[in-house]
Amino acid sequence: MRQHREAKIRELEGKHGELSTGAVTFAHTECRAEEARCILPTPIGPLRIVASGGFIVEVQLTSHPTAGGETSHPHHQTPMEQTSKTKSPLLLEACRQLEEYFSHQRKTFQLPTKQAGTPFQQQVWQVLESIPYGETRSYQDIARAIGNPKAMRAVGQANNRNKILILVPCHRVIQKDGQLGGFEFGVDAKKWLLELECQT
Repeated sequence: MRQHREAKIRELEGKHGELSTGAVTFAHTECRAEEARCILPTPIGPLRIVASGGFIVEVQLTSHPTAGGETSHPHHQTPMEQTSKTKSPLLLEACRQLEEYFSHQRKTFQLPTKQAGTPFQQQVWQVLESIPYGETRSYQDIARAIGNPKAMRAVGQANNRNKILILVPCHRVIQKDGQLGGFEFGVDAKKWLLELECQT
């Protein structure tokens, strides 16, 4: 499966011309060794997507909840103002698949991802990727899955360190009693994503 994904990305990188998706439009240029990024508008807020070295390395909301529970947008820039001049086909493909996800047209992703982390964090993130669309797991479930049932707090910390939202679905991890638990970008965003996945 991974080889198929990488082959697909190489196929995309071999094409030229103008590429567009939703509100994000850019011309194709070679940028395999460069970092490319864009801002994708979504129902939960603008998502910053970063591609580097043939991998998606970051998918993060650009706004954070304030003390009153609302989200803040520190830069107030349009998507094109926040994008870099050089774009990659992989970045375009990530935008396309995420748009399909938010439109109830996609339940799984075919994108290569990579993020730096400790061996423990990598174990947790790997288990997160195995949680099916529309389902949830508790922090205790994740701890048991990695063979360390007492590491629930550490699992929560690894969840919080995840920089690739949605693709590595940390929002699908909740408390054992059914409470949503924490989420770096606010419980409202976590609740919205879970409800989205329950609608299809």
